[in-house]
Amino acid sequence: MKKIKYLLLAAMCGAVLFASCKKDDDTPATKPVITITAGEAEGSYDVLVKSDSDLTSVVVTTSAGEENKTAVEATTFTNAREYTYSGVIEYPKKVYLAVVKVTASNAKNLSNTQELTVTIPEPAVDPDANVLYNFAKEFVTVSRKAWNENKAAGKIHQHTEEGGLIEDEVHYIPDEWSDPTDEGVWTKFTVAGKVYNTADMMEIGTRGLLMLMGYDAATKTENGGYGNYDKLDAPATLSTEIPATHGYTWGTMSYNESGVTEVGGNVLANGGPIRMGDQAAGTAAGKANVCRLDILVSYAQRHLIWPFTHSMVMSNMCGYNNSSQRAQVNNEFFGNVCAKRFYMMLVGFYEYMLDHNLMETSTISADTLFDCTLFGNEKWD
Repeated sequence: MKKIKYLLLAAMCGAVLFASCKKDDDTPATKPVITITAGEAEGSYDVLVKSDSDLTSVVVTTSAGEENKTAVEATTFTNAREYTYSGVIEYPKKVYLAVVKVTASNAKNLSNTQELTVTIPEPAVDPDANVLYNFAKEFVTVSRKAWNENKAAGKIHQHTEEGGLIEDEVHYIPDEWSDPTDEGVWTKFTVAGKVYNTADMMEIGTRGLLMLMGYDAATKTENGGYGNYDKLDAPATLSTEIPATHGYTWGTMSYNESGVTEVGGNVLANGGPIRMGDQAAGTAAGKANVCRLDILVSYAQRHLIWPFTHSMVMSNMCGYNNSSQRAQVNNEFFGNVCAKRFYMMLVGFYEYMLDHNLMETSTISADTLFDCTLFGNEKWD
């Protein structure tokens, strides 16, 4: 009897052991699970690989047009059961669709492959076209980058009747071509294969603004001044061809916004930096660093033709201190706008159009405010 019990016990243990072994042998072998999703940024993507056994290889490749690139080729892993990766596709010119391909293998000699098509919006116009849309993109991108990266400019004139307060810690866009032997110090722009400097972009931006507002400014070289521009049959759009440049250069004091404004009284000197507000109502502080279409159009008309009678040198400034000048801007702006301030006004205007996917200006409200920040530590008292 005792022997039978031992035999039964042994049989039961053997059955348990066999069942255990059989369960291990029969556990389904699973491939790595791959998830690919498009990221928030243009052309970006995220990869997640999970496996119930150790990963042995993950390969991530991208294909765009005729360009095939390997982004990842991993064989060692910090976490062998889970792998993540985030990448950005460099699209070749005029290619707006790419494929991300991920292949993963694990210790069970099983592999899986997944693909995701990643697209970016096709531009509104041919990126090589000589049109205002491509000008606007380059103008905004390069100008903002230069403005953000450069500080500590000198000789910034503001605020005093005696000749201006020098600002030493300010954002600014460096003067171009300052050292012809060192292209690294140039602020330069490339539009439709042609290289421009900041003075060129100022002229194109000014002419383009007036054309977008319905004024015939593409070739105008004489009889400048507010109110002396013919109207176009139809306003230009950002698909309109870029107007020609004429070799404008900056004046010697293109940052000059010197002057003092007395609230409720007379504007002294040049009135200080431009601002919104009603002087007579005592709101001289107004709202700093913004402008509207009316001041853009007024300044553009007053400024554009000046160089043709001044050796192609741009005027340093335009003031809005007397009644006729202030009437041009609905009596809601006053003070002095230096040429470099107007440059930033133009950047703000074109930036607004691009940010709102506008090809023409008819939907821009008269109350719309555009950024025109010039200095990083502006003083408005």
